[in-house]
Amino acid sequence: MTSLILKAGQYREPDAPSAETLLQPLEGRSGYVFGLWTVKPLKHTERADAFGTVLQDHLLRLASGFGARANVQHRFEQFLRALNEALADQVREGAWDIPIRNVHAFVGVACDGQIFFSGAGDLTALYLHRRPDGPYQVYNLFRGIQTEQALPSWEKAFAVVLDGDLQPGDVLCASNHDVKRLLPPEELNRYLSALPPASAAEKIRQHFPARTDMSLIILQAVDASPFAMDRAVPHADLSVARMAETERQTEQLLEDQGPHMFAALRNRFARHDDGVPGLRRPFAVYATSLFKSVLRFLVTAFGWSARAARQVRQARDRQDLARALKARARALADRAFGRFRRISRASRYLGAAAAVVVVAIVIGISAISHGQAVARASAAYEAQVAAIKDRRDQAAAALIYRDEQKAKALYEEAAGLAAKLPTDTAARAAEAKALSADIQAGLDEVRHVVNVPSPPLEADLAALGTNATGTALLNDGGTLYVFGSDKKVYRFDPAGKTFQPVNAAAGGVGAALATTSENGTDYFLDDRPGVSLFDPAHSLEQVTDLQPPAGTAWTDLALYGGRLYVLAPNAGDGHILRFGTTGSGFTQPANWIKTKSTSLADAMSMAIDGTIFVLKRSGSVVRFAQGSEVGWAVQQVDPPVAAPTRIWTDQNSNYVYVLDPPNRRLIVYAKQTGAFVSQYRSDAFANLTDFSVDEKDRVIYLLSGSKLYAITASHVQ
Repeated sequence: MTSLILKAGQYREPDAPSAETLLQPLEGRSGYVFGLWTVKPLKHTERADAFGTVLQDHLLRLASGFGARANVQHRFEQFLRALNEALADQVREGAWDIPIRNVHAFVGVACDGQIFFSGAGDLTALYLHRRPDGPYQVYNLFRGIQTEQALPSWEKAFAVVLDGDLQPGDVLCASNHDVKRLLPPEELNRYLSALPPASAAEKIRQHFPARTDMSLIILQAVDASPFAMDRAVPHADLSVARMAETERQTEQLLEDQGPHMFAALRNRFARHDDGVPGLRRPFAVYATSLFKSVLRFLVTAFGWSARAARQVRQARDRQDLARALKARARALADRAFGRFRRISRASRYLGAAAAVVVVAIVIGISAISHGQAVARASAAYEAQVAAIKDRRDQAAAALIYRDEQKAKALYEEAAGLAAKLPTDTAARAAEAKALSADIQAGLDEVRHVVNVPSPPLEADLAALGTNATGTALLNDGGTLYVFGSDKKVYRFDPAGKTFQPVNAAAGGVGAALATTSENGTDYFLDDRPGVSLFDPAHSLEQVTDLQPPAGTAWTDLALYGGRLYVLAPNAGDGHILRFGTTGSGFTQPANWIKTKSTSLADAMSMAIDGTIFVLKRSGSVVRFAQGSEVGWAVQQVDPPVAAPTRIWTDQNSNYVYVLDPPNRRLIVYAKQTGAFVSQYRSDAFANLTDFSVDEKDRVIYLLSGSKLYAITASHVQ
């Protein structure tokens, strides 16, 4: 078993650092307790200090009372429970009123070749894992924490625990700044892997401006074996692999030089250079003898067949024929047995021995052939696995240097090779599965996929005993409402994580297809079809006089600036209708679009932030400003968008969101450029119908069937 030594170092700005750090050795154990925390924006220094005091006290208590025989995982989980309870008690007692979203912290313990950590908020925690005989692979641990974390609250500030095994060469670097943005990847990897932690921290600090409040914690896992070396380079002629190859070549040469049955026969019939025949008798004698034997056999067979046919003709019935055949067979058997008895005993033994030798030779040749075939198949399999790992490692190296196009091509090539791996044994099937999972994780990183294996479930309509599913989601001033397929409305209670039915009087409305809200005014598009009003204050649903003309359909609506905009894709080649509001209803519609070059006949949804974004069935997005189409397009996503249904943004957001139900994901684009930013995916998102984004609290709500999920918007800075 590899013995590890942990080396650690930290850096803090001398003048009032914005992030506090703590690095404490474990008493009686080889390991460290570490923590890094900050409060941003920092408005109440004394209250922020109170939070830091609680965190620091619990970390020091963990280090001093760890115990020589304590289980690392159990001890860390006990520490987190005690820390969460203490923080919740302090908030209840009024020690501070800092919003949980302003707190950013990272705590953990490393001991006995294991590391356990938890966090809250948004920091940088890079983990460099050294592959065997390959480059480093870099992971952002905080992305994993944010993916697994539910909505943060002071009741359980540290909700997610992640763990891993430390291997020689692994490095952890935690900081309050994104060091990957300012440091070239090759320099960052060289600092963290080749320099002592304290020196690496000093080198990293030099890349930041002089007045930057910088805090760093670095842990390195080093092989403690007395014979450990950084990298063993075998001599080409003396390595174990070379020795094994030489042994195989020697065996093949010995086999080629040994006696060979067919070669011996060939040599006996061959003529030597001096002209002396290879056999005592000419080859013609053997050929004549063989011809006579074959002719004699044919004559005997013909005579026996003629006699048998004659006996068949002479037989009176079937019994006579059977007796004649039996007699003839018995006579042949007696003749053969008699000839066998006349053979000497020595000849019999020699014949039996020859038969045994022939059988043994046949069995041996079969076994050798089978063994060689197995060896060739095993060598081919190992070559396939080596090729897959080589492409995987090359892709990881390209990703470190931000060459995403090359990394994607290599990962896809490795995935194609992995799909062709034989899985005829349990071990091979397990290896193929592990390789495919590793390659898929790399592809997800290249594609900016945030996989959410178990998204937090906020509420479920099924808990109310109804079979209804959610068809649309409405955010009215921070309160979420779900419109059900049963034409009822349900209010989401975040404290109890339940849905509360709204006893709205359904005045002939249909099931909601899309919703919009502005300044307490709520409308929804239903499947009557038409536009209906929702008044949560008076628990009222009421139809309006807005309906699409016969033979047409509306797919979305949006309130902006006191006006109602409706997306009408099959009105000509697609239009956006604008309605003014009056005390008694709406004004006559006007075509808002003045000029466009793109057809909107397949438009699915729209979003307004002063300009209007229109989502088409193909996944492309068209942007309009002041009624005219402008040059703007979203970047290609991998995998491509299948059948999008919703788009959202507003005037306060820097992003555009697109819902893609067939791929079970929500895609995020940069509003300024249309560049692809991220995509959130989960197998739990089986029947996505709508979503709502709260960028202030960094929460995304997704409506899937009867369930409402909430995930952390890790892309929001």
